[in-house]
Amino acid sequence: MKKTLIRIVALIVLICITLTLFSTYAPAAIGTGKADNQTVCKGTGLCPSSSFTDAPLPGSWSHSAVDYACKRGYFSGTSEKTISPDASATRGMFVCVLSKLDGADLENYRYSGCFSDVKEDDYFARAVEWAFKNGIAKGTGEATFSPNSPVSREQAMAFLYSYAEYKGYNIEISSELVSFADSASVSQWAQTCVKWCVFEGLISGVRVGGSVFLSPRSPMTRSQLAVIVMAFDTRISFCLGNVLVLGDSYSSFETSVPEGYKAYYDEYDDTVYSPDRMWWGLLINETNSSLLFNDSYSGTTICNTGYNKTYCPDISFIGRLQKFIKESDASRVDTVIIFGGTNDAWADSPIGSEQYDNFSEDDLRAFMPAFCYMIKLIQEEMPYAKIINICNCDIKETIISGMQNVCEKMNVTCVTLSQIKKDLRHPTYDGMVQIKDAIISELKKQSF
Repeated sequence: MKKTLIRIVALIVLICITLTLFSTYAPAAIGTGKADNQTVCKGTGLCPSSSFTDAPLPGSWSHSAVDYACKRGYFSGTSEKTISPDASATRGMFVCVLSKLDGADLENYRYSGCFSDVKEDDYFARAVEWAFKNGIAKGTGEATFSPNSPVSREQAMAFLYSYAEYKGYNIEISSELVSFADSASVSQWAQTCVKWCVFEGLISGVRVGGSVFLSPRSPMTRSQLAVIVMAFDTRISFCLGNVLVLGDSYSSFETSVPEGYKAYYDEYDDTVYSPDRMWWGLLINETNSSLLFNDSYSGTTICNTGYNKTYCPDISFIGRLQKFIKESDASRVDTVIIFGGTNDAWADSPIGSEQYDNFSEDDLRAFMPAFCYMIKLIQEEMPYAKIINICNCDIKETIISGMQNVCEKMNVTCVTLSQIKKDLRHPTYDGMVQIKDAIISELKKQSF
């Protein structure tokens, strides 16, 4: 009952219309070009690994993974200009990467001297302490860790398996290794770990002639480490990195949107009374990601036509996206999650049709051209960002099918909701959980 009166008023306002506010606003320059599938790397000088002279070239099997490791801060160079992709990864380096993957606060892990070959001032000392105390990595002897020794491929898989167990991920599933010519050479202690990594698609064999080899005892190179870490991040933990949320009332919480933005949810809501009970709060917590910016404004449309046919380019999705790009460091964004179209449907904004270039201000008054322009602008300004679009349920079918079609053409992950639990057309906490689960479910489908 806490928000009953507020919700009734909000519903009346919604039904009767009205969102005023709007100044004459000149949009930023509008991008041109044909719709195409966004690739991870376009081979430009913007690659995160481009500052290293020996980084794998665009198109090579490990280029995207090394880019990913550099962008996420998992890797640093072996010198100012080199990253040594073919050098062996060491055991000390591997646990450092795992601690970064976890986001562990190593200040809480002062080295206790548990291994005789690790010194307190070693760069990996606290990561070793973190890994040892949490059961992620064991020593190579009674009192040794061998931090500077190459990590073998089976040791790396054991570390990942133990880390997954530490994080509470499903480790009960595994596969047999009969398809690998050297399966018998996997150490007995590593069998379960290797089987799990193979099943999860974290590692594949090395093809030599007509046979595929696991090479379990061979050193893992830094390139191979980048590949396996990227696979773990995207397939197991579904880490989304730094997340930009671009939404409306379904995504707006009073304390988590910019000052002056209207928010639907606040601490007085019956079930969604804190940010961590929002769909994005639940998603970020479950995927070990970070909310970079919540650019959500209650009652806003994607296109520049709002309620009562008002021209609203200062608060529409595309207007706010232009402002974010102009005022923020867009390169920090790893994932953009769009949750809109609801108010375009409720406000009866013009639908229009798909359009991928030569946008005019008049085009952006209609939903479909504006949606296409928004996706294109993100892909141009944030070429390394993953885009996830959420289609609400119980809105116009033309909007849902339109978003689905554009997402398919522009290689955007599209999550279509169904039967979300709502109160006054807005998700309850149970509905927020359903939205989070729908996103995770779609990410799982795409991980293989």
